Amino acid sequence: SSDQKAVQLAEALLVAVSDANAAVREEALRTIGKLGPRIGCHIAERLIKVLMEESEDRVLVVAAECLSLIDESARLGPFLASDHASGCRAALVAVGRSPQARLK
Repeated sequence: SSDQKAVQLAEALLVAVSDANAAVREEALRTIGKLGPRIGCHIAERLIKVLMEESEDRVLVVAAECLSLIDESARLGPFLASDHASGCRAALVAVGRSPQARLK
């Protein structure tokens, strides 16, 4: 089905989220976000684990947007305690926009 293909694509893109080049990581996250909510529950936990090692503010901002687009804003808690102001701010905005995330 198209959902299975989307999950497979997202899983393949997770490799790029760990790339040494920040621009590659950003584009991988943007693409994952475009796949939408149908893939969220399948990759969110692995995505968070990879992103916890991220040090680039601009990648953290795109990561928060990505998690929001796949309806996983409730998992942004670790970003709220980030030392990276941009990532923390992006997580706050994403959580604030998501009624389900505010409840958790």
